Amino acid sequence: MLKTLLILGGLLLCLVSTGNEAAAQSALGSTSSLASVDAVQEFSIQTSTYAPEFGRQPGAQISLVTRSGTNRYTGNIFLYFRDKIFEANNFFNNRNGLKRPAIRQYDYGFTFGGKLPFLNFGEGGAVVNSGKDRTFFFVSYEGIWARQPFTTVPLRVPSIAARNGAAGILRDVLNAFPLPTGAASADAPNEAPYIAAFSNPSKLEATGGRIDHQINDKFSVFGRYNYSPSFVTKSRRLTSGFQAIASYTFAKSLDNVSDESQNNFQAPTARLDPNVDRGFSSFDVRHAFNGAVSYEIPSFFEGGIGRAIFSDFGIDAIVRARTATPVNVLTGRDPLGLGFTTVVRPDLIAGQPLYVDDANAPGGRRFNRAAFDASFATGANAQARQGTLRRNALRGFGVSQVDLAVRRNFGLTETMAIQFRVDAFNIFNRANFSNPSGILTSGNFGAATQTLNRSLGGLGSIYQIGGPRSFQFAAKFLF
Repeated sequence: MLKTLLILGGLLLCLVSTGNEAAAQSALGSTSSLASVDAVQEFSIQTSTYAPEFGRQPGAQISLVTRSGTNRYTGNIFLYFRDKIFEANNFFNNRNGLKRPAIRQYDYGFTFGGKLPFLNFGEGGAVVNSGKDRTFFFVSYEGIWARQPFTTVPLRVPSIAARNGAAGILRDVLNAFPLPTGAASADAPNEAPYIAAFSNPSKLEATGGRIDHQINDKFSVFGRYNYSPSFVTKSRRLTSGFQAIASYTFAKSLDNVSDESQNNFQAPTARLDPNVDRGFSSFDVRHAFNGAVSYEIPSFFEGGIGRAIFSDFGIDAIVRARTATPVNVLTGRDPLGLGFTTVVRPDLIAGQPLYVDDANAPGGRRFNRAAFDASFATGANAQARQGTLRRNALRGFGVSQVDLAVRRNFGLTETMAIQFRVDAFNIFNRANFSNPSGILTSGNFGAATQTLNRSLGGLGSIYQIGGPRSFQFAAKFLF
């Protein structure tokens, strides 16, 4: 069982688990319920060779450090805004002639912190201590109002011919289904495809507070409180206005099973040798590249109106690319009598290509159904064996995306400034697809039915990689 743990101020929480740990994700899939976006000072992620304190389960260990007050009173007020008029339509909406559903986000809040005055108890001296170098506070609030777009996978509803051919109560039942959005197929004239697009509303409010107290030069304590059950960024001082980081990973992972235990519907070892399931891990990514650049654009004007207009600009870019993850092709049958159909793979037909180039398929490619034979797993004489196709033998689609941001700071005084920022996610509007269905009995077998952001889970789809181009506008007042 994989588990992703999060440590916040020494408190162990769980992002993905089936145990009894405290949940760390909000309904949006973010950690805003623990710490608002501007209340996070830094974070770290450990993916391997971590200490025994994290337990025996594999998975990422994520540590968040929240901000604390200082001797100066500082804070900010922020707003991140996204709207339908700045968003590109989903690939599958365009493909099926569907209008762009409502998309909206208001992510707003504030932070404020500083030294905390307290009463002196005892004789002599000032009644109130300023708290300098001793006691500090930090409070934060974040609210999110969002409407997230959702496009269904292709479904099946009664065709127009089936409705017209029915009578009485049956016709009423068939007409209760939504009208199809496409023509009926030749092999199933009573069924037709249906796909719809709509928006899901969501709301989140999170308030947090932290108090730090320095008892002496060697000992300090702090306490933190949240009132309600994003991204998280880590910033570093730039050198000469430019900073870049890049990483490339080459990897290969093999196993017998990759899924969580409650989804691990494998055949009992007494029925099938587990070694026949050895293959590429479901999370196997052969090549992965990630890069980021941040640049403070120098002004070409030394003063005057030119410097006032063209100074204090910055640009940030993130590039992500990886190869495809595996897809396990299954018969959708149960010849072993196990009660589920996610075990037996088909036989591989020699001489048939695994993939077929198809201009009508999302991504221009689909699995070749003719390359697989599931007849041995069908009917009364079904054979209780595993097919000759290897586990996770096929691959879905690779991923690549470029995000770009332009920002500008306006200094009002020595202690106050305003920052405006425009973020463009997937600026080239590249269509990234989720893995196709590998179930041979599915009407959607072999072709992608969703964009990648809809299939990743965790964060809401508008915050995930792999969606259509999206713009976000932000304003922040710092003091």
